[in-house]
Amino acid sequence: MTKSALQSNFSLSKIKIFVKEANVKRDFNYKELMKKLPFGIICGSNGIIAFFSLIGTVISYVILSGIAAQTNKTITLFENWWQTLLFVVCVISTTLMIVTFVLFILKTKNDKQNENNGLANKNHKSIFSCSVWTMLTIFFTLLTTFFSVGTSIALDNAAPINKTLGVDAYVKVQTGQGAGEKAERFSSDFIEKTADGKPIYQTDSSGNKSTIKNNKTMRENSKKVSEQVAVEGTVLLWNNNEALPLQTTDKISLFGIASAKDKYAVSGYGSGEIKTTPTDEKLSTALENKGFSINKKLDERYEYFTDENIKKGNFNYGLHAGRWPNSNFKPVYCTNEVPWNEVESIANETLDTYSTAVYVISRRAGEDQDIIDNIENNETDVDGGMNHLELSKDEADVLLKLAEKKQAGSLKKIIVLLNTANPLQFKEIIKDKYSIDACVWTGIGGTESLVQVADVLSNSNYITSGHAPDTLLMDNHLAPATVNFGDYTWTNDDIKEKLKDLPYLNDEYKYYYQTHNLKYMVYQEGIYVGYKYFETRYEDYVINRNNANGSNGSFNNNNWNYKNEVAFPFGYGLSYTEFERTNPTFIENENDYNVSLNIKNIGTKYAGKDVLQVYLSKPYTDYDKQNGVEKASVELVGFAKTDVLQTNGEETLNVTIDKESLKTYDSYGKKTYILEKGDYYLAIGTDAHDANNNILAKKGYTPSNTDNRMDSKGNPEMVYKITIDNDDFEKYSKNDKDVEITNRFDDADLNLYSGTKDDQNIKYLSRSNWQDTYPLNPVNLKCENETMVYDMQYGHEVKVKDGDVMPKYETITSSTGALNLAMLEDYDYNNPLWEDLLNQMSFKEQVIMMNYGMGLLAGAETIGAPGLKATDGPQGLYHTKYAFPSPTMSAASFNTELVKKLGNAYAHEALHSGYTMVYAPGGNIHRTLYSGRNFEYYSEDGVLGGKMLASQVKGMKEKGIIVCSKHFAFNDQETNRYGVATFFNEQSAREIYLKVFEIGVREGNMNGLMSSFNRIGCTWTGRHHGLLTDILRNEWGFIGIVETDACSGAPTTPHMEDKWAVAEGLVAGNDVWMSRGSDSMLNDSKDNPTVMLALREACHRILYTQLHSAAINGITVNTKMIKITPWWESTLYLITTLMVVGMSVSLIMSVLSFINKYKNKKIDTKQDNTKVEKPKKFNTKTVNIITSSTIAFVFAISGTVSSLVYFAPNPDLKNYAAPGELHECVSHCPVCGNCTNYECEDPVCSNKCKCTSISIEAESDYVERIDGTATWGGMHVGHDEARNLNYVAGLDGNANAKINFKFLAETEGRTLLNATIRRRPWNFNIQEFLNVYINDEKIDYETTLPGTCENATYHTDDGTDGKGDFYSFDIKNFETKKGLNVISFVVSEKSGGQCPNFDKIDLISSSVIKEYQHICNSKCLVCGKCTNYECTDDIVCLEKCECTNLVVEAESNYVERTKKDGTPLNLGKSEDEQIEFVKDLNSNGGAKVTFKVISEKAGKSLLKATLRMMPWEFLLQQYVGLQVNGEEVEYSSKLPKDEDASHDTPSKCDFTTVNLSLIDIKEGINTITIYVKETTYPQCPDIDKISLFSNVPLIESTHLCESKCSLCGKCTDLNCDNIVCLEKCECKETTIEAESTTVDKLDKNNNSLNIGVENDITFIKDLNGNGGATIRFKFDANNEGKALLKANLRMMPWEFSLNQYVDIYVNDELLTYSCLLPKDENTSHDTPSKCDFVTVNVATINLLQGTNIVTFVVKDGTYPQCPDFDKVMFVGPIEISEYSHVCNSKCPECGKCTNKDCTDKIVCLEKCECKKTIIEAESESVIITQAENPLYGGISKGVYSDTNTGYLKVENDNAGSSFTFNITSNKEGLATLYVYVTPKKYIDYKLNEQSDLIINDTQITYESETVLKDETLEDNHWATYFNRIKVARISLKEGNNTITFKTKGWHGLMMDKIELYSDAIINEK
Repeated sequence: MTKSALQSNFSLSKIKIFVKEANVKRDFNYKELMKKLPFGIICGSNGIIAFFSLIGTVISYVILSGIAAQTNKTITLFENWWQTLLFVVCVISTTLMIVTFVLFILKTKNDKQNENNGLANKNHKSIFSCSVWTMLTIFFTLLTTFFSVGTSIALDNAAPINKTLGVDAYVKVQTGQGAGEKAERFSSDFIEKTADGKPIYQTDSSGNKSTIKNNKTMRENSKKVSEQVAVEGTVLLWNNNEALPLQTTDKISLFGIASAKDKYAVSGYGSGEIKTTPTDEKLSTALENKGFSINKKLDERYEYFTDENIKKGNFNYGLHAGRWPNSNFKPVYCTNEVPWNEVESIANETLDTYSTAVYVISRRAGEDQDIIDNIENNETDVDGGMNHLELSKDEADVLLKLAEKKQAGSLKKIIVLLNTANPLQFKEIIKDKYSIDACVWTGIGGTESLVQVADVLSNSNYITSGHAPDTLLMDNHLAPATVNFGDYTWTNDDIKEKLKDLPYLNDEYKYYYQTHNLKYMVYQEGIYVGYKYFETRYEDYVINRNNANGSNGSFNNNNWNYKNEVAFPFGYGLSYTEFERTNPTFIENENDYNVSLNIKNIGTKYAGKDVLQVYLSKPYTDYDKQNGVEKASVELVGFAKTDVLQTNGEETLNVTIDKESLKTYDSYGKKTYILEKGDYYLAIGTDAHDANNNILAKKGYTPSNTDNRMDSKGNPEMVYKITIDNDDFEKYSKNDKDVEITNRFDDADLNLYSGTKDDQNIKYLSRSNWQDTYPLNPVNLKCENETMVYDMQYGHEVKVKDGDVMPKYETITSSTGALNLAMLEDYDYNNPLWEDLLNQMSFKEQVIMMNYGMGLLAGAETIGAPGLKATDGPQGLYHTKYAFPSPTMSAASFNTELVKKLGNAYAHEALHSGYTMVYAPGGNIHRTLYSGRNFEYYSEDGVLGGKMLASQVKGMKEKGIIVCSKHFAFNDQETNRYGVATFFNEQSAREIYLKVFEIGVREGNMNGLMSSFNRIGCTWTGRHHGLLTDILRNEWGFIGIVETDACSGAPTTPHMEDKWAVAEGLVAGNDVWMSRGSDSMLNDSKDNPTVMLALREACHRILYTQLHSAAINGITVNTKMIKITPWWESTLYLITTLMVVGMSVSLIMSVLSFINKYKNKKIDTKQDNTKVEKPKKFNTKTVNIITSSTIAFVFAISGTVSSLVYFAPNPDLKNYAAPGELHECVSHCPVCGNCTNYECEDPVCSNKCKCTSISIEAESDYVERIDGTATWGGMHVGHDEARNLNYVAGLDGNANAKINFKFLAETEGRTLLNATIRRRPWNFNIQEFLNVYINDEKIDYETTLPGTCENATYHTDDGTDGKGDFYSFDIKNFETKKGLNVISFVVSEKSGGQCPNFDKIDLISSSVIKEYQHICNSKCLVCGKCTNYECTDDIVCLEKCECTNLVVEAESNYVERTKKDGTPLNLGKSEDEQIEFVKDLNSNGGAKVTFKVISEKAGKSLLKATLRMMPWEFLLQQYVGLQVNGEEVEYSSKLPKDEDASHDTPSKCDFTTVNLSLIDIKEGINTITIYVKETTYPQCPDIDKISLFSNVPLIESTHLCESKCSLCGKCTDLNCDNIVCLEKCECKETTIEAESTTVDKLDKNNNSLNIGVENDITFIKDLNGNGGATIRFKFDANNEGKALLKANLRMMPWEFSLNQYVDIYVNDELLTYSCLLPKDENTSHDTPSKCDFVTVNVATINLLQGTNIVTFVVKDGTYPQCPDFDKVMFVGPIEISEYSHVCNSKCPECGKCTNKDCTDKIVCLEKCECKKTIIEAESESVIITQAENPLYGGISKGVYSDTNTGYLKVENDNAGSSFTFNITSNKEGLATLYVYVTPKKYIDYKLNEQSDLIINDTQITYESETVLKDETLEDNHWATYFNRIKVARISLKEGNNTITFKTKGWHGLMMDKIELYSDAIINEK
């Protein structure tokens, strides 16, 4: 060991010496150790080590966190070994520092003691300590190395560090005049405005203006839109017995740990996760805010289990999911539901009261966390398996126990909420044993999730109207895609040897986000994903073809049956109401089809919204089968959603379907899109299955003819058939830019890829044979072919393309000089100026721009490009902690307009946060229900997802946001997604997996995409030219940015960051790497012109997209971007410099220390005895001070100089005095917009506010307080002692209570209204309960008073416990009028009226205002004017009342007084005969007194009545009704008790006058009716008179109409001109003669009745004794209404009661009537036949609009009688005409109407349902029976070659020969038979002359139409054409039938075919 080493180990050697001495002497003294050890140096050294290791730990954590933030991963302090080492060093050095510091203090204390005792060592230790300075030299050398390397690493990770620290590396300066308001291209809709609504701008020093964003109103919009999306996306799965919506009387018990705080799933895991606190925080709180009572005990019990210390097994209660290293990074899941036994006792105690159980079942998944069968915590599902999407045993047990409670009567209903984006399977949950009344899929609703649930359960705010975005299955593993879903490794044993050239191959599981080179995935299911599999197999199952009923892929391996597979089809969703869907219309246009449907809400309780879903069915042809083309039986092609439909509301929806939808991709034949001939069907359906059944019905299938395999009869009217006559393989083979569309993914198709097609091809699932092609096991693949191994490499050096030359850099080529980015704003992408702009950029700028993508996009100094900030979030921006509903919920809403609003709200969140680019939404497919990231994606269907993506993109782009949708493409599972080799075929790629992105690009004009981690085949997506260039850019026309997913560094994601992967990726079309910003990334390709040109084009796309985004806000043609050094870089440079200085100083001091020690030792070691004179030296203390000061000076100077250098302003900024910083006024007035900070002198704030403000206390004497219902007492003034303020209380339960505030304004202006109201314990939506009127105009406002509840401890509503503080909130900026203004607060009637205590209002106005302090105490109740004529107030009391009073006595001759039966009421007089009144009204229900008054104009009147009092107080409105002009008037009046004790009965009581109501008076006659209500005990006091105090002159009507029509009530006296009789009767009489041809006249045997004629009267006779005879009159009415029925009948010699012998039916309803036919008084008329006719009134009848039927039926009794019948007459105000409809569309076969649009319900009531069936005579099914000795060949079959027409020929002279057609019929019925036969030359003939017709072995008699001769025929030649003739109407039986033609004689016959028309389905057997 060297001498220096010994010195550096000074401390250790001293300890050893001391220990050794102690062993010898046994007298060790710790004080000696204290003296020897340099504790101060040790403490300082450890302090320095601790400080810098802490800095290293923090910096490394910041860098890695910035990288991880892009995927929202969790990074720990121990992510890498060196992080762990830094942390351990930090802990150890900190510990040593603390210990040695304590020892140093003790040592110092000991030295001081020794000094006091005279024992101190007087010699000062020298600063020149060799050991110390050597140690410090080593230490500073290590730190210098550490910080040098660390700085280099940090600079390579500049992007994530800048993102994490919020640093912008570019400064924006202006070189000239700004652009004013135009500088802000994309402004927020939520900004600060002046009172008149104009934006308030802030202006920078260059003149650029920008608005001031209002984050509060922006967030309120986000909440509103989110809530609506979440509610509209909620899917009601079943709702038995209208269990939902709940009523506020339903008391709720919440079950499930997910109902507790922080346990409900509002977001998924991973980068898409938003760590948000839901609005209302707890489900119980949200429900309480809706007025529900919650089981508190149960709620608190579940809250107990949210304690993180309370565990079940290995985990806390509640959902758990994640990747843990001990599971090899495979996801592990557990639900950890609270078992029943933990809540049983509380349930037993409380469920009788809280009898509505709501059980929340929750599931979450997320990034890198697919749901696979791997459940931790020993938790299993109800079946004992490990399926996380099945009920767990605990969940099933809770449900079962609840069902038992319900059966026992404790529970009324059970509601289940499914809180998950990955739906549970339903085979268990739908079982009857759980007795679930309603089940609701609530999805993942974001921050508003709990509000959403409360809205849904209460049916409030928005309409629950979601439809399933995925097919919900009985068993989720029944989807064929699940067979190849999960973790699959190349199966060849030598795989690592094959891939040995791949770096980091052995690090496959070092991190779960490591490149996976050993993994693959096969999409063997092809296009059959989701409903496209289940519905297609269902169609084939119904038709019984293609082995669809086979066991493979079936439930429990039985024969396949749809109902066993699918619980709820795609698109399914119920509503709280019912809809009627009518008038489906299909219109074909040149390029599209228009589909429309009328939807009507026919429910009676609730409003609703419904969806029009349109599906397409394509023909599955022989070509398809031969070429591997697959066709789904139905596929969604369009949809639309209604607005809110109130009850009886209706709307016609329209959907346009592009004809391009008919195309299909052909992967193996034509290798492009093809359009095949055949029948296509557009179908409307409530869901995919309904549409499928409708198509099947259109094709003729029914449940009965498919052995009930078809599960619904369907509706063929909802289907439109399209026939394509010819194949077209060219039309869609190119796009509209003439770009060829062909295969781009042959390298991903195992059957086409050169690496696999020879030995590893596969069989894709095909509908040609379901049983044989259904995948039963995962595909096993090897990676051993040279092509595969080559393609699996991360990349290869790019070959230079012919003609490519290196681009220019840093060169100005524009003729106008240097350009900047803003100058190109108005130029399109291909303008040549872009080349000039790109020429100005440097190579390094371009390289930085393409890889500075970790949450940022780089700017560029040379061209003034600003760069931008980017962030993640399919559900929102994670740093805002606000989550929108998941995309799956958006899709479930089926509402594109609403999703566009959501996109716009999302864009505002980004705009307000300073982000321009978002990595969202997701565009992948729900390939299975187990994908962890399904919550980020929309649906299993590409069209639904695509339409939603396009809509959201449109909404986001409106505000300049770059939408980087992910993950493009085929990243449909999370397992092994980092580099997994994915195989599929071209058709499934284009029709399934790319469809969402295609629609997003083509319809939404999307401007960004994120390429995915996985490989396409063996090639990473980011370097797949076919995907990124051929399809995305060339075929779809995409102009935008393609950015990679997060690059975690070359060691972890080398397949994306390898140098050749990057180069090939650029050439393929990837623009940006989400990396750290290295300028050396392309050094190996910088001389390759092909790569450099690709880099240049990438920058072109990046810049073009930036230029058309919000990043350009504030950028003008005079803007210059200057790159600066961020503060953290300067800090690292400074620290590194100080470390170098420290190392240098330590080294110098170390050398000096050794020199000093050497000199001293040389002197001390002289051995002679002579006295040696030591050289004179400086005092040690002095030397120490000088040296220390020098070192300190060096450090100070170094630090100061370095700081000045590293933190100096950028010299490029020195020439710009106006860098564009803004002074933002934070004190602007909300009314005038001017500054309210009078001390601020900035020019921006030069205009100061001059507004005035006042407060008006609610308890002010000048505030009007008018009570409403006042259920619990009226308004009163209260006092809050704690806050020393007064307020108005008593507003609760006081519906319609009003508080009027009044103020005066000197001029017109704008005023801001603010109110102060006491808060409730819960959040309170005040606008729902308190209406605000300003100058009598109701205003809209929206405010939620935040609740004061803390820790779930509620307090008193009125704040008497001191906790309910007051809250001030702005209501509205409004126009103030000059003079008096009135602000009214009115308590609404909702929930009986609710409103907290009211303190005051505050007003800020641009006018001079003051409180109005005058109260009118004499206000007229009618006109509102002052009745105090002495009052001099010139505002409120300026106008004086001019009302007049009219008294109408009840006994007046012109007052109608009638009982219920029409008889008059009695009058009475008081004992003094001073009062005459109407009496006997008690117990006289239905009695009424009607007064009539006349007014010249409309007005108002206060109605009073003078009534007899009762011995008790009497509630008038309870027993006495009031009608004014026929309208019921609600009023509230009490008749006071007669206080005279002697008046003990009503008849003794006095009269009094009471106010009844303020009523409306109309111009002309007015009727006022006081009537006795028909209650159990009808009561009414005697009525003396009424008085009308009115603002219009009134007079009593003194005319009685004696000519009133009994039907219309109008006057029939045309000569009367009194106002009472102003309206004249206009009733008309219509006559229908009984003998009319439109009248049915039949006896009971349906024989016609006899007609008689006598004296010009034609009548129906012989009705006497003709029981059952019927006379049926038909006629049309133009409207519904009443009519008087008259009849002209022959009299009898006696009086005849018509109703005794004749029944009358009106529209099939028996009429109750009484009619007496008078006796013929002519004595000579002694028999009925001699009597005259007379007209009698029969009855008043109700008629319908349209056709009506009145039927007279002679009763079939013992002595049936009826007079002769001449005619009927109808008298009434409606138009009546005799029925005259004639059907012009009768089917010639069945005689029924063929016009489906005809609405006639008599002649055309029955519609034709005939179908045509053709059977060719030459068919093999036609059986020939030859005669015994057939001549000339007998009967034969042949074909005319010229026309290719087949025939059957019967030669002459073959009598007895026959031929038989064999058919089947689905039911018994009639059919019309036609035949096609040839004519003869010389004769006309009928078929019955030549052949017998035998049907089912029975010969029938028939006569056919004639076959006309054709004399042009050659002799002995048959005609080559056929004539169609009708043969007969034949009867068929259900099942098999035969039709036989048997020849009679010598005539021959040639027949082509037969046709059968029938409403039955007939098929050839």
